[in-house]
Amino acid sequence: MLFCSASLLFLLVHFDCSAECNLSPFGLYTLAEVEECVNTITWDKTNSEFTTAISVLKEYMENMAFKDILKSPPEPYEKLKQDITANLDKILGEATSTFDFYTKILATTNSMKDAHTSYAPPCLSLFYYILPFVLLPERTPELTTPSLKVYAHVQSASSYTKAYLKEHTNPHENLTGCEITAIAIDGTNYVEGETPIETIAKWADEFISLSKDRSGRMNYVAAQGFGYARMTLISPPAPTIKVKYIYVNPETEVGTEYEATLEWKASFQGNSTITNINALCPISYASNDDISTVVKTPLELEKEASDSIHERFFPQTPVEGIKMITPPESNGPSYKVIIIDSFSMYPDQFAAAAYKLLQQVKTSGAEYLILDVRGNTGGFGRNTFQLLHFLFPSVFPSMGRSHLRSTPFNTDYLTLMMSGDEYPRSTDSPYKKLKSISTKLWDFKEMNGSSYTQKYTQQYYLNTAPTEYKELVKSWKAYPGFSGKPLYDREHLIVLTDGMCGSACGMFVNPIIEHNLGRVIGVGGMPGMTREEYAAASFDGASVLNSGTIRSILPKSTNIPASFPRSGQSITWAAFGQFSSLLNQTDKMMEFIRFNPHRVLPYFVPFTIDRQVTEANPHLLTLAENAIKTFDKCEEGDIIDQPSKCASATGSHLIRGFKCDPATHSWDETKCFVTNAEPGYFINAKGEAEKTPNISGLVFKVTVEFGWILGVIIMVFIAVILIIAIVMICRKTRKGQMDRVPRYSEGASF
Repeated sequence: MLFCSASLLFLLVHFDCSAECNLSPFGLYTLAEVEECVNTITWDKTNSEFTTAISVLKEYMENMAFKDILKSPPEPYEKLKQDITANLDKILGEATSTFDFYTKILATTNSMKDAHTSYAPPCLSLFYYILPFVLLPERTPELTTPSLKVYAHVQSASSYTKAYLKEHTNPHENLTGCEITAIAIDGTNYVEGETPIETIAKWADEFISLSKDRSGRMNYVAAQGFGYARMTLISPPAPTIKVKYIYVNPETEVGTEYEATLEWKASFQGNSTITNINALCPISYASNDDISTVVKTPLELEKEASDSIHERFFPQTPVEGIKMITPPESNGPSYKVIIIDSFSMYPDQFAAAAYKLLQQVKTSGAEYLILDVRGNTGGFGRNTFQLLHFLFPSVFPSMGRSHLRSTPFNTDYLTLMMSGDEYPRSTDSPYKKLKSISTKLWDFKEMNGSSYTQKYTQQYYLNTAPTEYKELVKSWKAYPGFSGKPLYDREHLIVLTDGMCGSACGMFVNPIIEHNLGRVIGVGGMPGMTREEYAAASFDGASVLNSGTIRSILPKSTNIPASFPRSGQSITWAAFGQFSSLLNQTDKMMEFIRFNPHRVLPYFVPFTIDRQVTEANPHLLTLAENAIKTFDKCEEGDIIDQPSKCASATGSHLIRGFKCDPATHSWDETKCFVTNAEPGYFINAKGEAEKTPNISGLVFKVTVEFGWILGVIIMVFIAVILIIAIVMICRKTRKGQMDRVPRYSEGASF
């Protein structure tokens, strides 16, 4: 046992000799044991550790771009209504212990349902809540109704499954592969008439903070499973759950219903044994906790933040970036699948990888290109724009809207963003062409209580041209057959999403829907969910910062809040909101604008398993083939370009076509509508065709070549005229000279 010292040093660091714990790497502990361990830190609501934690957190929340939107959220988000500052103030008076204090803060920040906002309580970040089995919703195309199946844990979490089966030796006590028929989340009461899927969906609505939308929350459980979550992700569950399940005897093939009680435990994921809680999360008032002394670039910190969001929600699914699946040959239509599980690769690397894969797609002659972004929680916005420009040269503008709250810290951060990717300021900044990027910071009081509608954002253009990308653009334009037109039209480009797509991924998917560039398919979602209820992306983009690393890019700022008192404590937040919508939606809060997919396939297909198989993946291939089949007939909301049958006004640069008649599932040819804009233009908020800014470097080559050819023709014509004129002048001059020469008669002699 550590020796108790009464020295001043002991008092300064708040060392508590009674704070004993016994934690081994990957050990399993009851929830009560973990709570008791944390509570060895003496609770006193007047202690500076706790009062400072609340005040610092409130300061950071003042800089969060989305802080004010929850004061009056629109339908169907009214349940998210709260005043985060007022709710944080209540915690000191309501908490009854140290563990209760920190988990109440966690519950408060998670209740915002903002994936960009993540509070890490001290001492708890290395713990995971875990059941002996993981429960996964399943519904493949062959099944008419979804079911809840039981799987054994894998990787480090498998120790609990093994320990459970060691104590429960009867064959029917091994729930692996069984179907759940009922579940009591509170460990006591089954809800009559409620299916297990509906029970899990209700739990996801309450506890999952990844998404403000039900489709994303449900699909998170379908992907990650119910039974394993980081302790910083959800509030403490009941100690146990009860389940009813069907066990099929392998010899008789007869199914019998059984009941089991499964205990939640805590798995400690530390690398070394801990005997005292202060060794895990010591008090450290001296400086910001975990502050790096190395000055980093915003690019580096943005990648760290992006990867941490993915790891926070999918700790057992590594980020691979972008890869292609080639299906086996068949009699059906040919297609390629590109899986994009993250946009967090460094921009030059991502551009090179995307370029290589799209070249392969072009040379393959595949009829369809399918982009799978399920589970993609974002990354660099620049990567989304680069991919959009490769897919739709000179069609999609790198445009959107943005905002920040008016605070001294945000002023410092905005100055840095305008200066460039590197600190100190760079003279060749890729942000040089970042125009009008919220140069006005909006004060909530100035808005007279209004919401963050389009009125309080600024339109911007984003330069997406790092060095490597510029070189790829040259190669892409030089590729045989390049015309500046989309790589695939909207009838042959399909995007698979599950609503968990967000941040940079949202900035990729939403424009494809808004600008009618392809077909977006929503996979999974709540039972019976229509496409109008399904959000293709859960949240738009943001510049994400972390309290533990912010001094790395703003070392000289005096406006950064003080450090948290206990190490291991941090807050991640969205300092800079970025919205991809260009439509004129002045009466809507930008953060709550959602785009619906064109179709919903209500399948729970485990994408985490899909990622582990490369070529002949039956789940993914079946899903891809069913996605293609959904366009055998049109549905309400579908449109098709018909420039030959629907002529547009000369010079309007608008393309017209037909809408789908939902009654007949055929195109209504009685009336023409504007469906798109010509390559090189986009439809602006007024419904007019506006020329696409040439920011991507992928200008419309046909237009450029025509202009070049026309210029050459004119120059040649002028040159010819000049030559003719010179020849005529020369001939005329020569003739004049000849006329002045004396002429002699034939035979004359000298």
